[in-house]
Amino acid sequence: MRKCIHVYTQKSHNQGFADFIRGSICLYQYCNKYNYTFYIDQNSHPVFQYLQHDFYINDTNKDQNLIIEKIRPNPLDNHKKLTKLFKCNKNINICTSALYLDRYGNPTGYDNVYSELSPEYKKFAKTILQPNEYLEKHINKIFNEIYQINSPEYSVIHLRLPDIETGVEEKTDIYNPYDINNIIDNIRNILIKNDNTLHILLCSSNTQGKMINEKLNNYSNFKYWDNNKVHIGYVGEKPNH
Repeated sequence: MRKCIHVYTQKSHNQGFADFIRGSICLYQYCNKYNYTFYIDQNSHPVFQYLQHDFYINDTNKDQNLIIEKIRPNPLDNHKKLTKLFKCNKNINICTSALYLDRYGNPTGYDNVYSELSPEYKKFAKTILQPNEYLEKHINKIFNEIYQINSPEYSVIHLRLPDIETGVEEKTDIYNPYDINNIIDNIRNILIKNDNTLHILLCSSNTQGKMINEKLNNYSNFKYWDNNKVHIGYVGEKPNH
């Protein structure tokens, strides 16, 4: 059986980890369709040393027949390229963040990028994100010591905001005070209306995450870890991260 090896990049702020996972789901769908075996190159990025599954391989001996191709997320055009690539019936070594097929097997574009995944591919996504023992211990430590969570039930507030440090919308490090104040007010309302539920804030911006925390850390049902966030698709350009 032919193999498709998904390779992550360390030198592109255009492909974050979620983009890589989306591309992995897409490739796994094509592997099932064209009878390929799907793998992830464990050597392509340091993040994979903290994850575990048989999908991860140390691809040190690449076949000479491997096709090296990086496909950017131009939705429908990418699906044409992928179809052509898989129909060649050769081993594939690829880096892509292509949008996955919907549950009916149809290509998705930006208008339906959030099309629901089938249970099979939801399970696949969870499988390739399985932490190893080291990361599992670290996660438990964060929950116990940072978030101090005693209950398995909690709510997550996830904000994707611009921050020049993390490479998200890198062309600007300017935030709109009106927008950030609106966000704070909205979160405050959530905390007040759901005062019996613990809420954890995840924020892509170091700067704005701190601002939100300063305004809301007096609420007992609000938790935020002020860690150093980085764009892990960009670590090759910023090795200190």
